[in-house]
Amino acid sequence: MIKKTTEIDAILLNLNKAIDAHYQWLVSMFHSVVARDASKPEITDNHSYGLCQFGRWLDHLGPLDNDELPYVRLMDS
Repeated sequence: MIKKTTEIDAILLNLNKAIDAHYQWLVSMFHSVVARDASKPEITDNHSYGLCQFGRWLDHLGPLDNDELPYVRLMDS
């Protein structure tokens, strides 16, 4: 899993954008809970993780190396 510096920079930039979007999603989710609004599929859908930017970022990483899998499994649990 050795990557070039430019690849790492691009990954980190995209990760930061995805995390920012995730926090915005979190605020929206709390607003929906307080308002009892279940009309937003990006919050209520069973596969909402695939609708948010952070979930798409994870999906676009591609196949993971064996040394990366335990960390992703921790996030899934």
